[in-house]
Amino acid sequence: MSSDYDYEDDDYSDNNDSNGSQERPEQEIEMENLFYQADDEKNTNPEASKQNYLKVIEIEESYRADKLPGQQEFIFPSLRNVIILLCKLQQTQKLESQVQKILKYMGSVARNDATDAINDFIECLIQLEDKTVMRKVLEQILDYLKNNNMDQLLNKALFKLAYIYFDFKDLESVSKTLQELFKLNRNKDGTDDVKKSATLLECYALEIQLCVQKNIQIKKILKRVQILRTMDKNSITDNRIMGIIQENTGKMYMKQRKYLDANQEFQDAFKAYQEVGNIKAKQVLKYWCFASILSKQQIDPFAEQATYVYNQDPEIQAMKNLREAYQNDQNPNIRQFKSILDKKENHIQDDDFLKEYTGELKKTMSLKKIITIISGYSKIKIQYLAQQLLCKECEVERFLMELILSKQINGFINQVEGVFENNQISQNDNEDNKIKNISNWINTIKRFN
Repeated sequence: MSSDYDYEDDDYSDNNDSNGSQERPEQEIEMENLFYQADDEKNTNPEASKQNYLKVIEIEESYRADKLPGQQEFIFPSLRNVIILLCKLQQTQKLESQVQKILKYMGSVARNDATDAINDFIECLIQLEDKTVMRKVLEQILDYLKNNNMDQLLNKALFKLAYIYFDFKDLESVSKTLQELFKLNRNKDGTDDVKKSATLLECYALEIQLCVQKNIQIKKILKRVQILRTMDKNSITDNRIMGIIQENTGKMYMKQRKYLDANQEFQDAFKAYQEVGNIKAKQVLKYWCFASILSKQQIDPFAEQATYVYNQDPEIQAMKNLREAYQNDQNPNIRQFKSILDKKENHIQDDDFLKEYTGELKKTMSLKKIITIISGYSKIKIQYLAQQLLCKECEVERFLMELILSKQINGFINQVEGVFENNQISQNDNEDNKIKNISNWINTIKRFN
């Protein structure tokens, strides 16, 4: 009896010991609970979620201090989420230190996990309002990618950084970043690696934007782009990149006053952006409208079916009205035209590129208006033209001189009387008199016969 009891007691004791050894430490349970709670709150309460991830990191660093980084289960995913949340919350004070921290863990996790994390960081960083911090953190990531031969992500990060430099108007840094990109995607002898043609095309798109900013000719670059596209037609189908190339080629033509060529490039850029749903399509449509007026094109961009999607957009409606005011051959509405260009709500003056050409656009409209007005007069006062054009008399005289020199009108400025004398009307009158005299002579001969 006593032996049975002793046996059962021993057995119960063994089971109790076994169950005790299976109990998980409190720290592990706390870490796990906090981690999944943080996961649940990421979208609904990002600040609380961030704080819980930080607690997880603190507990694991203390509890598993003797473990290798790869054996610390929650630190890497927690750090990854903290960085994403810091970007989302625009809390940049500790962002650099957290990125520096996670980069030390990158070598201890699977390469796919490291790649996914860096990819997430690059996408999140570009949403930061503080561009200085964004730049510093991206440079941190770049150093890591270079040292670990992660070329695909390095390309992506370099492109992002180049566009940040553009925002800073730091063209020298853009140029250096571009050199790194070309080095990464060209053969050792400096020739283009056709296998990397899609990335190289994006490099050329970046180079064209840089040249436009620096007012450097892009003819050679466009030739390289054409050669690259000819060599590998199948792999280059990215309308997003072609849109950038065409848009900036259009801008270069505008600088060169080749408005007809610019008109075509902006049209192609608009279609390329539209096909991939790029929001830049709307802005390029505005550029296309400007170029169509400056090139005196009769074809209205807004007659294109692809533009109908913007019919309800107030800014595009303003552009349509601008085009219609110019297009009215009988009576170009210069008052409406100038009002549209200057009206704050139309955001034309907010775009540096459009702003650069508003003066030229007003001048084009004024020249057209002058031709329309003087067509019915043999003599017309400069003062009257100034009133109609809503400008000073000296400006009218400059416009008239330009039209005379370009042989768009035939006449001269009589500064003594302050009038423009239209020789075309006089010539027409002379022609009419000749015809009338000949007609009278013929009728007279008929009567004698």
